[in-house]
This record gives sequence, structure tokens and C-alpha cells, in this order.
Amino acid sequence: MAIGYRTILSAEYNQENLNATVEVLRKWVTTKKGFNGLPTKGEAFGNSVGGTLVANEILESDRGVSGYRWTLTEEWDPPRWYANAESSRVGITQISLVFSPGQLWLWVDVEPPTLEYIDNAGRERSETQPSGTPAFVSEILGEIEMHDGVESPVAEIQQIATLPHLSHVISVLQDRTRRGAAYVTSPPDGADPSSWLDRTQRILGRIEGMGFGYMLTSEAREAFNRTVASGHTIPAGTIRTFLPGAELGDTKDALRHRLLHASTIQDSTDRRLQRIIRNAQIKRLRDVELPEALRDADYAFLRQKGLRTFEVLHAEVPTTEHDSSGERMEDLLKRLAEAEELLTMVFDENDALRRAATGARQAAEELRVENEETYIDVAALREDRERGTREIEYLRRELQRLGNDGATAAFAFVDDSTAETHPSTFRELIDRLGSLTGVKYFGDRADAEDLDEYSDLGDAAVMKAWDALVTFSAYAGARADGLFGQSLSHYIQNAHHGFPMRISKVKWSEGETVRTNAKMVAQRTVSGLPESIEPSSSKLLVAHIALATGRAGSPRLYFDDTVSAAGFVTVGYIGAHLDNTLTN
Repeated sequence: MAIGYRTILSAEYNQENLNATVEVLRKWVTTKKGFNGLPTKGEAFGNSVGGTLVANEILESDRGVSGYRWTLTEEWDPPRWYANAESSRVGITQISLVFSPGQLWLWVDVEPPTLEYIDNAGRERSETQPSGTPAFVSEILGEIEMHDGVESPVAEIQQIATLPHLSHVISVLQDRTRRGAAYVTSPPDGADPSSWLDRTQRILGRIEGMGFGYMLTSEAREAFNRTVASGHTIPAGTIRTFLPGAELGDTKDALRHRLLHASTIQDSTDRRLQRIIRNAQIKRLRDVELPEALRDADYAFLRQKGLRTFEVLHAEVPTTEHDSSGERMEDLLKRLAEAEELLTMVFDENDALRRAATGARQAAEELRVENEETYIDVAALREDRERGTREIEYLRRELQRLGNDGATAAFAFVDDSTAETHPSTFRELIDRLGSLTGVKYFGDRADAEDLDEYSDLGDAAVMKAWDALVTFSAYAGARADGLFGQSLSHYIQNAHHGFPMRISKVKWSEGETVRTNAKMVAQRTVSGLPESIEPSSSKLLVAHIALATGRAGSPRLYFDDTVSAAGFVTVGYIGAHLDNTLTN
């Protein structure tokens, strides 16, 4: 079944928060759903209309998490217009409370029935029945301070008028730990802000737990638009959806964050706009990477459910020593143990496949964005070439008008500069690093040379790595000569300075899980640095460039701007993709 609602929130894990959450759920299932109480581990309750509520519990699983899960199965009422009596009306609500060190996680999935019908044009349609925010989610948010990243979910759209509030919105947009979308809007010029706020609230609906809504006043909008790069701006009368980790200084990053144009909003019904926004958010949340604690808990819950049958069989097997069929029983017990072992292997394999599928979806999204960026770059180059061709032809005509000398000059240009050649292999790249005085490599050259073994990597990856190193060296040189006085990130994101700049996109940080995982931190830590950079000689590097995505080890280049301290950019790793929450 398709997900119609998902929320993943966290709070401080203490007994008060746990008790308050459980009490909200108990009241909801008893007063709203007609059950006698909230079941505990292994219990299954029924209500008067045929609904069932099943409880599971994991206690200190082998993956270090514990928690409760309740699964509600019930018949949903169809929409008033829906007439297909043969389709299933079963909907499932799954509520998980998971405890990891210091955190209480609330994970709610709602799987509504599927609507199957013939539309006005005679075409067969199949879509998920719309689902609102479950009432208990709103009640829990009223009782407990929960977070999605740095922000606390609320039901209303927040009006932003002052600079401190605008700074907070910007921090929310840039937050990589956020999972829900952030919707930012501003009224059309001359429109009544209250009326626009009401309409935007109708369009977004009840999104608490799934995302955040902000309405900028005209003054706040102008301040925001002055702060961010082109592409991230909020035109009047529009709604922009900001995905987690917005890089507001990177023009190309704007390709990830879709804009509902003013004309689309003006010409569409609220119902249509709500469907557009809701469907996009549901699709993204369905594929979003779960926190590690929830992935481990989900595995434990599913494994427990799958193995429950074997627990029952073990309990029902007679064990009397005088059983005449003892050998037969021993054989059955052996086969039962083998089947149980095989099922465990299936769960382990399924867990690995789910991680791989999540990684593949993320890689596909990165490739989609890269393709859009490449097309934009190619289009700009094509326009520059066409403009250059027109300029050359114009200059030639003007020179020819000057007579024979001008005609000769028009075609006499010879390019004396020697075109720089890119390394053809990563081995050659490492050997040539010494020619770039503004860069020093502290990594293991074997990691880089191993990339030459990937037959499907192609030439672009080593070219991209060399272009990045040339850019680093040019930046360091400009800083040393006093011609550029700002950071490397500013040098890359604002390329109008006129110095060599060949980098298209940088990831300036890593996710929270990577930063808190000792193994992953160790992989990204470079040693042997001068004391001027780090007294301990070791430093964690998080900024990196993707040299290729979705193929050949997905190689990465990790670096740090150490020019102020040492006069060069530090490169700590060139090699295959390091472990993260998907590959670990």
C-alpha cells in the first residue's frame, strides 16, 4: 500500500516524555477508535466495527535500540463521490516509539486505501485516498517539545517579519538533519497578507509533523532575496518548497527546490494545488533515508514478527522422553531450526537490500540534478560560443573595411598559449600534484590510484579532480598575492572574481550520523598536518566533491581550506566513496 502520511520526529528521551506520549495514544485508541485500551507486547485488541490493534515490543535488541510499535487496521469511509464498492477500504496506521541513547523517536506511517475509478474522460485511475494529519500527532506535539532537525513542528504557517526570525528561517532551510519540507511564501504585491495567509493555509493543509510553513512579509522577502543566490529567491505570490540542506549561496542548488509560480497559484483551485504539494511531499518522505535508530528498530520489529510463528511452534512441540516417535520429533526440531535460521538470513538480506535501494534512489536524484546542471552549463557555453562567433564575424567585417592591412589582420590571429592537458589517470594526477603550489595532498595515494582499476569510470572523474586541484591552487595563489581576501567557499560560489574557477558543485558538510559515527569520522580524518593547521596534527575533513555518482565506486575528493593557516588547501582523500549510513 502507498503511504498517505509520514512523520519522523524526535524528543529528549525521559520518562515524562514517554509517559505523556503513551497517554495521548491510549486516549486516542479508547475515545476515538473504540478499543478497550492500549495493548502491550503480543496483544491484539478488536473494536466493535471490526478494527484491530496489534502491539509489538523490542527490548534492547542486538542493534542497541528498544521501543513499541502499534499497528491499527480498520475500514475507511470512502469520499462522497467515490462509488466503487468492490475496492478494498482497508487502511493501516503504524505508530512506532523508538528509544535510542538520549532520544525518543516518534515514527507514524498512514497507509490509506487505494481509490480505483473511471474519470470524466473515461480513463482508469488509481490513486491513494487523501489522508490528513492523525489527531494524536497534533496532541503529542501539544504535550511534548518534538523536533525535526532544528525546528519544532506547528500546525500554523509562521509569519516572518523581523530579521531575527528571518535568520531562524534561513537556518531551518539550511539544516541537513531536517526531513520535512519547508514551504516559504510571500503575498502578491498589494494583496492583503491575512487573505494570502488563509489561502496558503488551505493549500498546504495540516502539515504538522510533515513540514513547516513560513510567510514572509514584503520587507522580509526583500531581505531574504538579497541574502540568497539567484534561483533561491521568493517572488511575490509564489510558494517555494525547500528540501533539507538548502545551499542558499549556490545558484545551481536551486534546481532541487521547486517553485509554484504565481500564475499557477492564480489559475488553479486550492484542491489542485494541495494535491500537487501533498503528493510531492509524500513521495519524497516515502523514499527519505530513515535515521539509523529507526532502521535498526524496523529490522528488529519485522524480525520479531517473522519469528513469532517459530516461537509458537517451539512452545507446542511435545518433549516427553517416552515419545515413540522421538527420532521423528528430533528431525522436525532440526528442520524447524534450519527454517528459522533461513528466515533470519532473509531478514538480514532484505535489510541490506533496503539500504542499497535507498542509496540507489539518492544516487538517482543526484544524477538527475547533475544532468540538469550539465544541461544548463552546456546551454550557457553554447550561448557564449554563438555570441563569440557573432563578435568575431563583426570584427572581421570591420577590419576588412579598413583595407588590405585590416583584411590581413582579420585572419592573422595565432594562439600562442599552450593548452593545458588533463592527467589521463589518477596515478598521473598524484604525480603532477607537485606542480600545484597551492595544494598539498595528505591522503594515501593508493586510494586514488585504485580508481584507475574501475573500467567504467571514464575520463571525466580524473578531469574533475584535476580541475578542482587547479582551482584550489589558483585560490591559494590569489590569496598569497593579495588579490583575493575571502574564503574558498566564497571563491567558488562567487566566480566573478576572474581567477581560474573550474568547480561546479561542493558538498560543504556531512550529515549528523556520519559526524557521530567513530568509524566514519576516522575515515574522514587526515593526519600529518602542520601544527599551524592543527596542534594535534589530525583534522576531520567534511567538505567534498563528487567525482562521479552511481558508478565505479562513486569517488570523492575531501579537502579543507587551510590557506589562512598554512598557505595551501589541504586535500585529505581522493578515492572510492567512504562509508556512510547507507554503505556501512
